[in-house]
This record gives sequence, structure tokens and C-alpha cells, in this order.
Amino acid sequence: MPKQGVDRAQPEVLLVSSTRQRMQALEERLPHHTWRSRAAYSLDQALDLMKEQTPWVVLIDRSHLPSGLGGLRDWLEGVSAILPVILLVQECDSDHDACLVGIGVFRTVRMSDLQGSGLLRLLDSAVEWADRTGRRRPPSQLSPLLMTWLPDGAVLEVSPALADALGWPASALSGRHLDDLVAPASMNLRSRWSEAGSQRLQLIRRDGSCWPVSVVRQPMLGASGQPERMIGVFGDLDRNHRLDHWAQRRAQLVTQKLKAERANQSKARFMAAISHDLRQPMHALGLFVQELRRQTDPARIAALLEPMAQSLASMESLLDSVLALSRLESPQMTPNLQAFGLEPVLVRLRLTHRATARMKGLRYSVASTEAVVMSDPALLERMLSNLVVNALQYTHQGGVLLTCRPRGRWLRLQVWDTGIGIPPEQHDAVFREFYRIEPDNDSRNGVGLGLAIVRSCARMLGLKVTLRSTVGRGSCFSIDVPLALDIHGPEPAPAPQPPAVAGEVQPAFRLSALPCRVLVKAEATQWEWLGPLLEGWGCTVIRSAAWPRPDAGPDVVILTALPVPTDATRDFMESVRRATRPDLPVILITADTSLPTAREARWQQVQVLNPPVPAVRLHHLLASVDPVTGWGQPARS
Repeated sequence: MPKQGVDRAQPEVLLVSSTRQRMQALEERLPHHTWRSRAAYSLDQALDLMKEQTPWVVLIDRSHLPSGLGGLRDWLEGVSAILPVILLVQECDSDHDACLVGIGVFRTVRMSDLQGSGLLRLLDSAVEWADRTGRRRPPSQLSPLLMTWLPDGAVLEVSPALADALGWPASALSGRHLDDLVAPASMNLRSRWSEAGSQRLQLIRRDGSCWPVSVVRQPMLGASGQPERMIGVFGDLDRNHRLDHWAQRRAQLVTQKLKAERANQSKARFMAAISHDLRQPMHALGLFVQELRRQTDPARIAALLEPMAQSLASMESLLDSVLALSRLESPQMTPNLQAFGLEPVLVRLRLTHRATARMKGLRYSVASTEAVVMSDPALLERMLSNLVVNALQYTHQGGVLLTCRPRGRWLRLQVWDTGIGIPPEQHDAVFREFYRIEPDNDSRNGVGLGLAIVRSCARMLGLKVTLRSTVGRGSCFSIDVPLALDIHGPEPAPAPQPPAVAGEVQPAFRLSALPCRVLVKAEATQWEWLGPLLEGWGCTVIRSAAWPRPDAGPDVVILTALPVPTDATRDFMESVRRATRPDLPVILITADTSLPTAREARWQQVQVLNPPVPAVRLHHLLASVDPVTGWGQPARS
């Protein structure tokens, strides 16, 4: 219930907006027999009206008020101490609105929420809140921090509340000068005492201590139109600092909420793009399977196998890219920085993509170098491989060139192409997920993740990728990699093997024979495809049930652990290595893509393959096994 002495027969609301149309729209929602409104088109005009008669509620249309946050904040510090203030905004999730609410504003409301009698209910609740908190009191009981002074600085009158805060009787401050009440540190603001505005300063208490306050100044004009006296509304900054802490916390929560919403939207777009790119090859594969069931001609069956292999390769490429991107974006992922010779990486890049360039009739050249760089060999090779693949995809005539040029303590790696080029307005967009220069329905042209992976790798390694391009003439991607301090240091180990490129996937029956002994421990469903595949390559397959065999030991072990490796998987691997040699090559097929599993596999020199397993990738790993040295280096997953 309202306090005694307050007449609520005709409550008054002060509307503050610089837009006449918005003011009229708000007034139409206020029946005159219930609420009476006054209009102000600026904060200064609102302050003048409040001096004539104190309203019940101040309604500020912040969306149509040409005032910065700082000016509005200072104004509210003086007004919201004695009145409820309602902010009307288009969207109330901004950091600015959160900070304004923190200094004592009653409520922030979206304009779209004021439907029907919503505005009247809001005003009534503001009055009830003001009565309950003592924010709105009768004029005789008002105790704001007010002071009036002449333009020359002579104090005329000080409100009891302000005088009490300074430790003086109100009568003792009348006739004194502002120089006696303002700390020396704030004296440089003296020239503003006769002007309208707001500022922060320090007042001197009777005991000599300084009191930080804010003041909103308003001149009272005389008949000549010149200021006759000034009135100032002071605010306690100590109190506001406490409220600011809450406001900052709320602003942080609002910011986190907005980031989470943007992340959800990005995730939704990401999943939609993945679904779109997976559906195309899956749909094509289903049609090929149906057609294959109808065929009896061996030539026609062989012709259908090639597009089926391409559809599978497209899906494998997409899943591999998504997995790589998720690992790179993981906060636990850390690069393995080391000094290594770059030439083995360049040799593999030269061999890996040569067939793709030849099929497109392009010239493809990779420079040689003796440089030793400091970086993560696996991540750097993936960056260069993705740049080369991207260049080959968008180059239809001419060629692709990978060069190495020393630049002081750096080695500049550049991938040049004579492709379609990239318009300047798309230079940033090409590094986003699932973005393509030439949108089409052919999944063989890539899934739009290659350059996104390059950006993530560069961010992790602290490198910068620059792009120069001319539409119709080609592009150049550059990466500056730091050189190792000791160029002639010990012979570094070769970098890890890159993942298979989808464009070079061949049907299994075309791959070369592998005269090696393979020990396989797999579930029945995995053995159905793994056993015949290995035997078709000429491998001597040893099932785990027949191990150990007295005649010969395995050259390599293949373990399947779906969905994740178990203690039995680890025990079997350790028992085989104890019985043969500690560095026996092991290939682990598992759906576990977690970082701890990847690190454990790297430490144990185990190669990890995630299903679906590309046949060419498995063949490549088996072909790289040396009967004597095994992998020849610590394996990297």
C-alpha cells in the first residue's frame, strides 16, 4: 500500500523520447482517467519538468533517444535514487541495458512486450515497487542530494540529506563557496559549474575525507535568458560502485548468453551443412547399389564400382575433415613443436597430389629445400596439403606451384595457382566452414572445410596465413614458418604420413600385393570385411585365436576396438609385443576420437584409424611397415 499523504488519484508518468510518433503511440495506451502523461523530448527537458512536479514513473524510450550511454547513466544516477525508471528498448539483451539496470533502474522492457494493457500493468507494478522500497515519497519527505549555487560558485542552499552526508548542518553550508567543498583534484572542473552537464568529482567532508560523487548540473534561467543559479543532483559513487559490480556481473552473463546463442546458431548451420553434404553421396550410393543388384554383366558391374568408390571417398573425406576440425578446435589440443627437416614433407606432398594434377592436365611442381623449421610436422603438413588440394580443385588450366623462400629467420611457404581467383570481398569468407567459391552439387569439388582446417592449424601454431588473389588469374596462399636456430643440427626424423586424399582413392582390387604377416584381433562383424580384404592383398592373415604360432611371428598387428579400446585390447597388444619386439607396428581401428586416446596411441607408437576406414589408407600403412624397423619413427595418429 502507498505511504500516507500520497495522492494516487491521478498518477503521472513522464515520457521521454525524441520521436513524436513513438510518444503518441505510448500516450494512446494511457487512458486519461487512469494515468496522466507529460512528454519530454530530451533528458534536459525531462529534468526541467521534474523540477516543476515530481512524476510517479519516468518512462524512457532509449531506442529513440539520441544520447550516449555515459550521459544517460549520469542522468539516471541522480533521478533513479528517488523515482522508478523504466527503459523501453527494442532488445533488452545488450550489455548497455544490463549496465543501466545495475544502477537502480526499475525494469528494462522490450517494446514488443507491451501488448494490450501491458503498459498499465507495468506502471502499476513500478508504483508498488517504489512504495515498497521508499523510492517514491511525497514531496515533503523527499531527501535527494541537491545543491543550488550561483554561477560564480557561491552556495545558496544544500538539501538536508547532502549536508548530513558531508557532516555539516545545512545552514552552515549556505553562503560558502564551492572551492571549500570540492577537493583540489577536481578543481580543474570549475569552469563547468555554470554549465549544464554531468561530471564526477570528490567532495570534502567535515572530517577532511574525500567523498566520490557524481553530479548532474542544470541551469535555472532568468528573465534575460541567462543562468541565474545552478541546481545539482548528486549521486553517491560508493553506492553506485557496489551496484556497478552487480551490473558488470550481469553484463558478463548477458554476453555469455549471447555467445552461447551464437554458438548454437553456428552449430545448427554446421550440422545442416554436414547433413547436406552427406546426403548427396549417400543418396547416390543407394542408387548405385539398386542398379548393381539388377546387373549381371561384369563390365557394367565394374563400371558401377568406380562411382560407388567415389561416393564413399566423398563421405570419408567429409568425416575425416570434421574429425580433424573438432580436434583442432578442442581447448585440450596442443601442438607438438619440434625441429624437423621440411624436405620429407615436400616429397610426400609431391607424390601424393601428382596423380590428381595429371588427371586434370595441370602442371604441378613442389620446390626442394634443406631448411629445418620449428613447428608441428603433422599440422604443418596438413595445412600445406589442404592448400594444395584447394588449389587443384579450383584450377582448370595452368598449374599449381609450392615454393619455399627464406625471409630472415622465417621460411615463407607459398602455394600458387592459376585458378579462378577469389574476389576481395570473399577473402575472409573462404576460411569459414562449408564455404565454397563455386557452389554446386558435386561433392567431388570438396566439402568446404579445407581452408577452415588451415585457419585452425595456423591459430594453434601461432602462424599467419595471408591471401593474394586476382579473379580469373589465380591465387597465392602464404605461410611464414620459423626456422630452427641450428640449421645444421642433428638429422631430424621424417614427418608423419599425411591422411589419404579423397581424389586418389582407388578400388581395393587395383592396389599392389602386400607379402606381410598380419595378426588380426577383430569382432565378427569387422572380420567379415577385414579378413577377405587382407587376403585379397596377398597378406598372410593370423587370427588372434591361433596366436601364438610357433612357425613365425607377425609383421604388424591390427586391433579393432569398437566403440572404444578396453583393458583387454591393451593387454593383448602388450602381450604380443612382449612375445615379439617392443616396437612391433600396431594399427588400432576404433571410433574413439578423444584426445587422451590419441595421446596414448602416439606414446605407444600405435597408428589409429577411425571408421569408416579407407581401404587405400589401410593399404598405405601396411605397405609402409618395415620388417626390421617397424614404423621407423614414433607413430602419430
